[in-house]
Amino acid sequence: MNLSFIRPVINYLGFSICWYGLVKYGNAAAIPVLIYIVIHLFIQANRKLEIITIGSVTLIGFIVDTIMLHANVILFSNNSSLLPLWFIMLWCNFSSTLNHALKIFSKLNFFINMILGGVGGVVIFLLGDNISNTFSLNHELLYLIGIEWSLVFAGGILMAKKFRTYFS
Repeated sequence: MNLSFIRPVINYLGFSICWYGLVKYGNAAAIPVLIYIVIHLFIQANRKLEIITIGSVTLIGFIVDTIMLHANVILFSNNSSLLPLWFIMLWCNFSSTLNHALKIFSKLNFFINMILGGVGGVVIFLLGDNISNTFSLNHELLYLIGIEWSLVFAGGILMAKKFRTYFS
């Protein structure tokens, strides 16, 4: 029996638990998620690929969300001009799915991934806005989240695919 679907399912479940913990509990969940990411890296056959994927996409996400923060698209209760650690950890967490749970999307057209990312990004941000006590959205600028996530999701999927080719 082929059980190759189990690793992506476990990866998705880990991502989902970490996402909820970070959004609900903020920085209090950052260390447990960091431990999850370290374990995730430890069990990878190709650690170099995973580190490069997570590092690259997290850096891009950090830059884009810093712009969103300064444009008042995303808001934090402490009114800081810096992204909180838990928000950066969301990017590490998301990036850890690109070669696993989200790998299937690399078979789709870039523009289909843009649509899925744009819609999915808005839905996830709205969900996070309802769960979090420290994060909120400027709903008048929500379309910018859609644009951000259409590009970051499709771009992240493409980057991970290129990295798999190069580092495999």
